[in-house]
Amino acid sequence: MLKTVLTVTYYLLYAISFLVFIRAIASFFGSARFSKYYEILVRLTEPFLSPLRKLISWLSKGRPMMFDFSFIALYIIIMILQRIIMMIQAGL
Repeated sequence: MLKTVLTVTYYLLYAISFLVFIRAIASFFGSARFSKYYEILVRLTEPFLSPLRKLISWLSKGRPMMFDFSFIALYIIIMILQRIIMMIQAGL
């Protein structure tokens, strides 16, 4: 049972990282921002990115930043969580 939950969680994290990656690439194309698909990507990924943006803003003491590091931070967090899940599964 635990192995199944860990496997599903692993793949959900993979799906989130894939959606974040697609959104990051699409954000470079100006016309993509007006697409329905981009709006769906924003709705799916923003709940994960918004808290990280607030944390990064708090850490930078409110200074504006040229680049949105929340994408990179979320990707790293997801990678760490996936590694932890893999280590737990290896121990079962």
